Amino acid sequence: MTPPPTGTVTPTTAEPELVTATWGGDVQSRKEQVALAVFIVVPFLAVAAAVPVAWGGWLGWTDLAIMAGMYWLTGHGITVGFHRLFTHKSYKPNRAVKVFWAIAGSMAIQGPVIRWVADHRKHH
Repeated sequence: MTPPPTGTVTPTTAEPELVTATWGGDVQSRKEQVALAVFIVVPFLAVAAAVPVAWGGWLGWTDLAIMAGMYWLTGHGITVGFHRLFTHKSYKPNRAVKVFWAIAGSMAIQGPVIRWVADHRKHH
Protein backbone atom coordinates (compact mmCIF):
# COMPACT_ATOMS: atom_id res chain seq x y z
CA MET A 1 0.00 0.00 0.00
CA THR A 2 1.38 3.40 -0.91
CA PRO A 3 1.00 6.47 1.30
CA PRO A 4 -1.10 9.36 0.01
CA PRO A 5 0.74 12.04 -1.95
CA THR A 6 2.33 14.82 0.08
CA GLY A 7 0.04 17.77 0.74
CA THR A 8 -3.21 15.82 0.81
CA VAL A 9 -5.23 15.37 3.96
CA THR A 10 -6.92 12.10 4.72
CA PRO A 11 -10.02 12.35 6.89
CA THR A 12 -9.67 10.46 10.14
CA THR A 13 -13.27 10.74 11.27
CA ALA A 14 -16.50 11.62 9.58
CA GLU A 15 -17.96 15.06 10.22
CA PRO A 16 -20.64 14.89 12.94
CA GLU A 17 -24.14 15.61 11.78
CA LEU A 18 -25.04 19.21 12.58
CA VAL A 19 -28.07 19.76 14.77
CA THR A 20 -30.06 22.81 13.79
CA ALA A 21 -32.18 24.96 16.06
CA THR A 22 -34.88 25.57 13.46
CA TRP A 23 -37.48 23.24 12.01
CA GLY A 24 -36.57 24.21 8.46
CA GLY A 25 -32.83 23.77 8.91
CA ASP A 26 -30.18 26.43 8.52
CA VAL A 27 -31.58 27.82 5.29
CA GLN A 28 -35.15 29.06 5.01
CA SER A 29 -37.05 28.58 1.79
CA ARG A 30 -38.51 31.60 0.01
CA LYS A 31 -41.98 30.49 1.18
CA GLU A 32 -40.82 30.49 4.83
CA GLN A 33 -39.23 33.92 4.44
CA VAL A 34 -42.41 35.40 2.95
CA ALA A 35 -44.60 33.82 5.66
CA LEU A 36 -42.31 35.15 8.39
CA ALA A 37 -42.35 38.64 6.86
CA VAL A 38 -46.16 38.58 6.69
CA PHE A 39 -46.48 37.41 10.31
CA ILE A 40 -44.18 40.22 11.46
CA VAL A 41 -45.33 43.11 9.26
CA VAL A 42 -49.14 42.66 9.15
CA PRO A 43 -49.79 42.88 12.93
CA PHE A 44 -47.45 45.86 13.18
CA LEU A 45 -49.28 47.66 10.36
CA ALA A 46 -52.65 46.80 11.94
CA VAL A 47 -51.64 48.37 15.25
CA ALA A 48 -50.15 51.40 13.46
CA ALA A 49 -53.45 51.87 11.58
CA ALA A 50 -55.65 51.28 14.64
CA VAL A 51 -53.99 53.85 16.90
CA PRO A 52 -54.99 56.97 14.90
CA VAL A 53 -58.50 55.58 14.38
CA ALA A 54 -58.99 54.79 18.08
CA TRP A 55 -57.25 57.87 19.50
CA GLY A 56 -59.63 60.09 21.43
CA GLY A 57 -62.32 57.41 21.45
CA TRP A 58 -61.36 54.41 23.52
CA LEU A 59 -57.57 54.99 23.40
CA GLY A 60 -55.89 57.80 25.33
CA TRP A 61 -52.84 58.79 27.35
CA THR A 62 -53.84 56.61 30.29
CA ASP A 63 -53.80 53.56 28.03
CA LEU A 64 -50.35 54.44 26.74
CA ALA A 65 -49.07 54.94 30.30
CA ILE A 66 -50.45 51.54 31.35
CA MET A 67 -48.89 49.95 28.26
CA ALA A 68 -45.49 51.52 28.99
CA GLY A 69 -45.64 50.45 32.64
CA MET A 70 -46.60 46.88 31.80
CA TYR A 71 -43.91 46.72 29.10
CA TRP A 72 -41.33 47.84 31.66
CA LEU A 73 -42.59 45.42 34.32
CA THR A 74 -42.79 42.33 32.10
CA GLY A 75 -39.53 43.16 30.32
CA HIS A 76 -37.72 43.38 33.63
CA GLY A 77 -39.51 40.23 34.79
CA ILE A 78 -37.81 38.38 31.94
CA THR A 79 -34.39 40.07 32.03
CA VAL A 80 -33.92 40.60 35.78
CA GLY A 81 -36.12 37.72 36.98
CA PHE A 82 -36.14 34.80 34.57
CA HIS A 83 -32.71 35.45 33.07
CA ARG A 84 -30.42 36.89 35.75
CA LEU A 85 -32.08 35.51 38.89
CA PHE A 86 -33.52 32.14 37.97
CA THR A 87 -31.21 31.09 35.11
CA HIS A 88 -27.82 32.40 36.22
CA LYS A 89 -28.46 33.00 39.95
CA SER A 90 -26.66 36.36 39.66
CA TYR A 91 -27.99 37.59 42.99
CA LYS A 92 -29.71 36.20 46.09
CA PRO A 93 -32.92 38.06 46.96
CA ASN A 94 -35.42 37.21 49.66
CA ARG A 95 -38.51 35.10 48.92
CA ALA A 96 -40.82 38.09 48.29
CA VAL A 97 -38.53 39.44 45.56
CA LYS A 98 -38.28 35.98 43.94
CA VAL A 99 -42.08 35.70 43.89
CA PHE A 100 -42.41 39.23 42.49
CA TRP A 101 -39.98 38.55 39.61
CA ALA A 102 -41.55 35.15 38.89
CA ILE A 103 -44.99 36.77 38.56
CA ALA A 104 -43.66 39.71 36.52
CA GLY A 105 -41.85 37.37 34.13
CA SER A 106 -44.89 35.10 33.81
CA MET A 107 -46.96 38.12 32.79
CA ALA A 108 -44.79 38.36 29.65
CA ILE A 109 -46.46 35.14 28.41
CA GLN A 110 -43.21 33.30 27.73
CA GLY A 111 -44.21 30.17 29.58
CA PRO A 112 -43.48 28.85 33.06
CA VAL A 113 -40.27 29.86 34.82
CA ILE A 114 -38.90 26.33 34.90
CA ARG A 115 -39.31 25.77 31.14
CA TRP A 116 -37.87 29.20 30.30
CA VAL A 117 -34.82 28.55 32.48
CA ALA A 118 -34.32 25.04 31.08
CA ASP A 119 -34.54 26.27 27.47
CA HIS A 120 -32.13 29.11 28.15
CA ARG A 121 -29.60 26.92 29.92
CA LYS A 122 -29.82 24.39 27.08
CA HIS A 123 -28.79 26.91 24.41
CA HIS A 124 -26.47 29.01 26.54
